[in-house]
Amino acid sequence: MAFISVTNTFTNGTLTDAPEMNTNFTDIINGTKDGTKDFSISALTVAGALTANGNCTLGNASADDITVTGSLASSIPIKTTFSYDIGSGALGIRDIFFGSADSAAFSTKIRGGTVGANRTLTLPTISMTLPTADGAANDFMVTDASGVMSFKGGFPVTSTDSTGYTVTTADKFHVGIGTTDHITFNMYTTSGNSGRFFLGFKKGTGSNICIFNPSGSEQINGGVASWEWGGSQGAGFLAFNDGTAWYGGGLVGAPSMIRLHTANGFGSTNAMIRRFTTTVTSTGQAISYADSAANGASFTIKVGGLYYFTYTESTTSQSFFGLSLNSTQLATDLVNITTADRVIVSATDTISNAPSTCTAIIKLGRDDVVRPHSDAVATGIAARCVFIACQVGT
Repeated sequence: MAFISVTNTFTNGTLTDAPEMNTNFTDIINGTKDGTKDFSISALTVAGALTANGNCTLGNASADDITVTGSLASSIPIKTTFSYDIGSGALGIRDIFFGSADSAAFSTKIRGGTVGANRTLTLPTISMTLPTADGAANDFMVTDASGVMSFKGGFPVTSTDSTGYTVTTADKFHVGIGTTDHITFNMYTTSGNSGRFFLGFKKGTGSNICIFNPSGSEQINGGVASWEWGGSQGAGFLAFNDGTAWYGGGLVGAPSMIRLHTANGFGSTNAMIRRFTTTVTSTGQAISYADSAANGASFTIKVGGLYYFTYTESTTSQSFFGLSLNSTQLATDLVNITTADRVIVSATDTISNAPSTCTAIIKLGRDDVVRPHSDAVATGIAARCVFIACQVGT
């Protein structure tokens, strides 16, 4: 490297090498060589490359501005581990960009958000891979336990009255409105969709039933072809997908119940089917109660599940009474109908005319019909006759 060379020219154009001036310039030149001289320059412009060996201090006050218009051409090593900060709580960097080592097309930007107070994020020793594309609206981010992050389903609402709604992976939270009967949610395949779930509710108060229908031959809980819910407003169903099958169950709202009392004879056509005069309670839509002079009383199941029945008779002539299921022998006494159609049979106390009761808890499917079935036209104390049907589970 060439050092400073000084030549002085007087205003009259003559040159001087006076000993005094020569000594001063020689000291300056020597000082640049051996580092014994300090320079204080108010402004300096260097036209070419600049190399500054040794310790360098830029500015001597926080108000001094340091402007860098060039580009970073090397790494910046840190002298002392965990000792220095960039910025402060009051004055921080807005954006930090990290570029990909293998593609200039990808980069990661970190920006400080607007918050009501300072926020501290402390990262342990982890390796995190963020998704390369946005997820669906309201998705949340999960990890695969190896630091690879991905978006999973959140809670956008899909409201439908369609009898055959096709569910997509963008759908998460489902509502059956309630004006159409048998709303079917046809699901996407489980393969490749591990971690997704289905959550559905019945919104309306009508008689509609919501049905969860897996894709193709797929099933729920290892053997259930489909799942239905409804019956009452707010009833729901939750299922989780592990990538090979669905697992889930019903979220029962207020259970359906029908309570009747006081005997009212039997149907004129369905001569062995009891009738009642008074409905005390009728809630929900899982059980549909009907009564007619010709057909007697019937209870049609609208949502498959567990149901509880209790039937009390008080009669002086009737020997047997109970429940029949989906029977077509409605003018035949209960003990002589097809055995599979008899849910329960109870004997009456024909001597003392005391009330007798039979009860049953049975798993029923949609559109099953249960009837209060007897063996003869009975006479007795009508006010002692009671019937209760209640939904107890899915």
